[in-house]
Amino acid sequence: MKKTLAKKNLGQNFLISDLVIDQIIKYLSIEDNQNIIEIGPGRGAISFHIFNKTKNYFGIEKDQDMLKYLYPKIDEKNIILDDILKINFSSLFEEKFKLVGNIPYNISSKILEKIVDNREKFISVYLMIQKEVADRIVAQEGRKAYGRLSIFIQIFFEVEILFEIPPECFLPKPKVVSSFIKLVPRKEISYDIKDYESFSKFVKKIFNSRRKKIANNINVPKKFSNPLLQERAEDLSINKIVMLYNLINNYG
Repeated sequence: MKKTLAKKNLGQNFLISDLVIDQIIKYLSIEDNQNIIEIGPGRGAISFHIFNKTKNYFGIEKDQDMLKYLYPKIDEKNIILDDILKINFSSLFEEKFKLVGNIPYNISSKILEKIVDNREKFISVYLMIQKEVADRIVAQEGRKAYGRLSIFIQIFFEVEILFEIPPECFLPKPKVVSSFIKLVPRKEISYDIKDYESFSKFVKKIFNSRRKKIANNINVPKKFSNPLLQERAEDLSINKIVMLYNLINNYG
């Protein structure tokens, strides 16, 4: 079979390291007939291993050229030719499932937003992502990488960076190191946030100009005063950001 070249516009970097593949399958810890959805199976590096462990599997593949690699070893009904950002997970599984994927760097933020929006559907989530993005996800206040992504993933998920993957484990080699991470939805959310859409807009505003004080990034009610307004958003813990949001929202 003639090898299909990776497509830059789809952000394709195919995993070719057997050692890394074995590590991923071990961490996935797939139980018999467990529900699994894979983002971008590509040439099937981990897909074939998953399908051997459970037939309750769907691979969401956007590139039609990848089907010639997948169909010989995976039933056609288990491969969905579509864009992961357009998929309704509930149409595939009514019950919770594990999500796994080597996700394109160019749409990683959009995929993470979709994961947050669908958080109640997952048993756990395993992703190969750019190390820089993984560092943003786990960053704490006071770090340069700390921002909106850190806050929203950490509010809803327990996060663990499992291991790093060097460029030579992919074809073609990306210019960056990757990380394999695990997200587990929190059973209880410990933050008092009643309107997440409104809170999301608030967080976006206070991080708009990272070096400015919060008071210079948002409009606050007249006569409202709080020392936190004189801080930079990147220096406040999630607890303090939620507290300030509620104080402003409930003022007057």
